[in-house]
Amino acid sequence: MPKNIRNIKTLLVVLAACALVFFGIKLVQKIIRSSGPGIKTKAANITALRLDSPLGSYNFKKEGKPATWKVASASGAASDVYYECDQRLVENIINKIETMKLTDVVSDSESRWEEFQVCLPQGVRVEFTDKKGRRTAFLIGRFGYDQEHFYFRFEGQKQTWLETGFEGWVGYGNLDYWRDKRILNFDRAKITEIEITEPAKGAKEKILLKKTSDYWEILSGAPGEFRKAANQGTIDQLLMPASTLDGDEFAGPQDKIKKVQMKITIKTAEQTAELVLGDLANSKYLIKKTGGEHTYRIYEYKFAPFKKSRSDF
Repeated sequence: MPKNIRNIKTLLVVLAACALVFFGIKLVQKIIRSSGPGIKTKAANITALRLDSPLGSYNFKKEGKPATWKVASASGAASDVYYECDQRLVENIINKIETMKLTDVVSDSESRWEEFQVCLPQGVRVEFTDKKGRRTAFLIGRFGYDQEHFYFRFEGQKQTWLETGFEGWVGYGNLDYWRDKRILNFDRAKITEIEITEPAKGAKEKILLKKTSDYWEILSGAPGEFRKAANQGTIDQLLMPASTLDGDEFAGPQDKIKKVQMKITIKTAEQTAELVLGDLANSKYLIKKTGGEHTYRIYEYKFAPFKKSRSDF
């Protein structure tokens, strides 16, 4: 066999051996990484949660039948009261706890905790309890340099990790942010009637919309007479806030509706809801549901679909 052919075979064997070693190292690293610490729990098993952030400390617990989340300030004072929680916000957090992934250790040094913001008060501390009473706590820091990961540390451990799936900002919020501010919660397919009146325009400009089996119709202007086939695109825009509407913040005890801007009545076969829209300040209306406990502030843009003339329909 010529010498150059033997050299080529030797080179190929060496390259194959190097490739095998390289991929073997990568496989070992992957195994080590996947066997590292992680959040091994199911969202459905989490029964209590605590969040500490620069905006405050709050306790969440699941109770009642059916079980729903409640939230209270974690000040430790006897006056701390549990309120109905915005279920979507807390469920978003516990789902992120289940799905988050730890990838790489970036530091073993406690001296770098402040740099990565995996400590209080800079970071967000998350503590949860599962059905067996086991507690787990960790801290989420700032963005990683790749702008895709966040820094992460288990409480009681020095190692700082990179994680993906749990953004630090989801833990930020004051008590009003976490509380339930749902005003309307209708199945839009079941809405049968919407009435909109603006006192400043007078009764003649009342908009009354009714749903038939096939389409929506609008009061024509004459008593009891309806014009068939209202503009269905405009109706679709209206049904979004008419079915699901949330306040943006709670109004203060001193905030009272002094001048009614609009009244909106929404009906289904089983329910009727009346909204009273009041004073506008800083692009937010005061709003109250008749018979409801709270008055809210809500951004003006959310009512753009309601602020239309009869001709728009």
